[in-house]
Amino acid sequence: LDCDNVLWGGVVGEDGISGIQLAAEHPGSSYREFQQEVVNLYHRGVIIALCSKNNADDVWEVFREHPGMVIQEDHIAASEINWDDKASNLRKLADRLNIGLDSLVFVDDSEHEIALVARELPEDIRRR
Repeated sequence: LDCDNVLWGGVVGEDGISGIQLAAEHPGSSYREFQQEVVNLYHRGVIIALCSKNNADDVWEVFREHPGMVIQEDHIAASEINWDDKASNLRKLADRLNIGLDSLVFVDDSEHEIALVARELPEDIRRR
């Protein structure tokens, strides 16, 4: 999972923890609902990982301090939160989790990142 504009609305590095959209009411409610569905998958045995171009400290601050977060740190099996390309980070995640790339579902809001992953891992990743 990407973080900015996927797990919450906005860019935490620009908007700050208090500026992201993540609440029970609109416009943050859709992000909370998405997170709830991810937690439902977690409880069904799906491995949850983060793959985000971000500062790791900013992301973990949201997880630890934002009252709207449904997903918690203990739901996350692995993460690659850095400025490297996402195809490389997905390879690292699959290796660390000891799963095939064909077991990953890539969720990102960026058409650029989706295109990169499609080009670099054309038959391996399910893209959303």
